[in-house]
Amino acid sequence: MCRVINLLFLAAGALLTAAAPPASEPSSRDPLLSVRQGPLTITADRAEFERDGRMLYRGHVRLVSGPLELSGEQLDLRQSVRGQYEARVSGNPARLIHTGPDEAVPVSARANEIVYDTRSAIVDLNGDAQLERGTDRLNGDTIRYDAVAQRINASGVNDGQIKLVIQPPGTEKSGDVSP
Repeated sequence: MCRVINLLFLAAGALLTAAAPPASEPSSRDPLLSVRQGPLTITADRAEFERDGRMLYRGHVRLVSGPLELSGEQLDLRQSVRGQYEARVSGNPARLIHTGPDEAVPVSARANEIVYDTRSAIVDLNGDAQLERGTDRLNGDTIRYDAVAQRINASGVNDGQIKLVIQPPGTEKSGDVSP
């Protein structure tokens, strides 16, 4: 038991000091800095740690890093030598919330699997993906979200279509987006 707790503290310490600042001196309003840095908090029912920097969390998993929150049933976290990490969250569904910098419109998403890479601040939503930004909603098989640029790309299943619902300004969100 003591060994597991010691590993937990070692892993937590490594992750809390993980994100290195970019080579150039960033300003305090740099959105990339707010996504990549800050404490990383993970909660789960169970955890396994491996020597190669891989950590596997299971059961009611929640990862919070600055303005980004991921949740699901399983988290596979791989940490690189430089402290950056790739988080692969799966669930039924896995979920994302990104409040964004300053006055940016919050983004929420769900998918069968969510992959977040801190090196690029790119989030990939894979399988039955849905992303909401304000009152607008996008559905597709895969959606790529650039958390810094707040840019979104989507594709349908087997070259199928995506569906985007854009609400007029001042309109409440429609509950139905089914075809």
